[in-house]
Amino acid sequence: MKTIIILAGLLLFLNLCTGQAQVVKDPLLDYYNRNFSKVDFAAARDPESPSPPVTPQTKIYYFEANFTGPGRKSVFITDDGEYLGAHGKYAWLVYCPVKSGGYQLVSDESDFITGGLGGPGYVGYIDQIKRYGVVTGSKYSVAVDYLDNGVIKSQSIDEKRGHADAEHYPKYFGDGPHYHITTYTLAQLAQKYANPDPANVITPAAQ
Repeated sequence: MKTIIILAGLLLFLNLCTGQAQVVKDPLLDYYNRNFSKVDFAAARDPESPSPPVTPQTKIYYFEANFTGPGRKSVFITDDGEYLGAHGKYAWLVYCPVKSGGYQLVSDESDFITGGLGGPGYVGYIDQIKRYGVVTGSKYSVAVDYLDNGVIKSQSIDEKRGHADAEHYPKYFGDGPHYHITTYTLAQLAQKYANPDPANVITPAAQ
């Protein structure tokens, strides 16, 4: 009897964990619902924020790239309000593909990928760590963000040379990122998702 109770408790715990690992069919719809579906434009002005106020013309930026490996690509999304206030960088959230056919959000407000509105410097296979990820560079350093067991981790690969020294890393910083960026305004997304798919969330998550 005690064994049955322990097993039942373990199954409940696992169900709670997978319930938190929400998977969606359409990452852009999920991003819109999380951030803008109920926005009050009149109240969305923060005088202390370096970002512009949220309006119907606020832009959302979207592209796909091989962040976790070949095959289905991950989805990167940011918006005008995610400006970090320095060097033209924005916080990009990442939705990675899972076996269910959907996507799982693997970043949040404290754990994101940085890059300009054209995307981060490089997304793809990284020779130095022999895995897929994102390369970011500051003036004097180069670092890698990659996914490990569903968590974004960072690793420095050079603490002397940065993105300005492109001759050492032509693959990563040669002539800038070249992603196909799709841009929407909030007004366009409000129209696009006027009748959103109620089954956008896929649960439980199938890794």
